[in-house]
Amino acid sequence: MSDVLGPFSLRRNIQILLRPEAGQLRPIDGLRALSILLVLAVHCVWFLSIFESSAPAFFYSSPIWLNWVFNGELGVDVFL
Repeated sequence: MSDVLGPFSLRRNIQILLRPEAGQLRPIDGLRALSILLVLAVHCVWFLSIFESSAPAFFYSSPIWLNWVFNGELGVDVFL
């Protein structure tokens, strides 16, 4: 049973984060975390557009410096 519930253990996961395995590239893990946040941001805006009609207008009229945030495809590419 512990093999099934092991990935959900907060204690075990924090220990893994604080003591990475030999050969693990921490900067890559950081890029993956940022890419997940980018994808979540895009999905949140599109989910919000179901309930709020002005959300897509914000999405398409955002300033140019914010375009990289709403590029969910970039997040998927960086993650993979």
